[in-house]
Amino acid sequence: DAFHSRADIYVLALVLASFAGELLQIRIDRWIAGIIALMIFILAVKTIVRSLFMLFRLSAGTAPEDRTVEDAVIMLTMGGLTSGLSRITGRLTAMLNLTDPVIRRRWLRRSIGGVSGLAVTAWLATGIYTVSPSDVAIEEIVGKAVNRDRPSGPGLHVTWPVPFGRVRHVDTRTVRSMRLGYQLKDRGDLILWTNAHYIIEYAVLSGDGAILDLAANLHYRVIDPAAFLYGVASPVESLEMLANQVLREMAGSREAFSLLTVDRRGQEQAVLHTIQTVADQVNLGVEILAICLLDMHPPIDVAPAYEDVVSAQEDLETFVEEARGYEKEMLPLARAEAVVKRTEAAAYGTGQILRAKGRVAAFKVRNEAFKRHESINRYRMRMDNLAVGLAGAEIVLVDPGQVQRPLDLIVTRNFAPETAPMIVSPGGAGAEGEAYREP
Repeated sequence: DAFHSRADIYVLALVLASFAGELLQIRIDRWIAGIIALMIFILAVKTIVRSLFMLFRLSAGTAPEDRTVEDAVIMLTMGGLTSGLSRITGRLTAMLNLTDPVIRRRWLRRSIGGVSGLAVTAWLATGIYTVSPSDVAIEEIVGKAVNRDRPSGPGLHVTWPVPFGRVRHVDTRTVRSMRLGYQLKDRGDLILWTNAHYIIEYAVLSGDGAILDLAANLHYRVIDPAAFLYGVASPVESLEMLANQVLREMAGSREAFSLLTVDRRGQEQAVLHTIQTVADQVNLGVEILAICLLDMHPPIDVAPAYEDVVSAQEDLETFVEEARGYEKEMLPLARAEAVVKRTEAAAYGTGQILRAKGRVAAFKVRNEAFKRHESINRYRMRMDNLAVGLAGAEIVLVDPGQVQRPLDLIVTRNFAPETAPMIVSPGGAGAEGEAYREP
């Protein structure tokens, strides 16, 4: 009836639609997978029903003459299977002599007893369970946990069989991870603000009203199995809701620029502490090991403007740090120069005071010596002054015995080395008063 061929065409169309949705980033692959699984299930049920129906018709000898290829394949398969089962049943009957009613009843009782024993053994075996090295187990008897305070450790254990007993395993050693604020995609784009990093990114609102896309990973492990199983209905979902709420509160309490640039490690520690505190209050039974803020960026549409702002802020920080560096470089030099100046001033002042004291002491000594020989000192002073006054001058010597009267001598000099000074008498030219040249 070409039902399978039509189903193949439908499945192919659905697969192509899934590829198209992936290219357009439309999440329809799960729905399409569910539809394909349903179609495969319908095909399987149809094939089984048709095979059983054909088997019954073969047994009754009413198989149709105008059968399809599918019916012919089923007849060949089921016909051989039916004949083989018939041969095996005949041989067993002859071997065990089941034609005798007494022997048949005996074998029937033994078979029922053996099957019953196997069934009871299998039922009791459902109470045996093992615990892996990383797990602990809590036993429930008629819905009540009997070892909440002391869960079963690794090894082989026995409890009540089903449906009276139930064992719930909890992994307490493995570190579990949880994605917050994003869903992965299989693309290796560079982590830039202007690129879409994930299939879905969840937005948060900062304290100054800016919208940011946030992505984080939460790492935790179970430390209280009883609280993890019985504290809340869905501990993993509750932890995810709690972490998302804390992240939104953290983002809403700070400015966008501070969230993007300042103290990412401090933000992670604050969020971790808050999540752990609330998780302990609601008795989730988990320990938060770490929370990693993978990415926090503005929406793609406004990312270029944010990049310009961040670049300007980086320039500002660079200039500020350069100014601080210049300040730290110049302040020690200025302090050193000030110390040098103060030291030189102090040394100059001390030197001036000591020199003044020395001059005073020397003057006192000279004054005392002058007073002891005042006449001699005065004569010496006149001679010293005369020597200073006549230093470098030519001296004219006049013999008093050759002059009848005192002469006022006028000494002229033209500074020529071959010219002697002229001595002129104040009386003028004449026999006695003519000028003469010293040889």
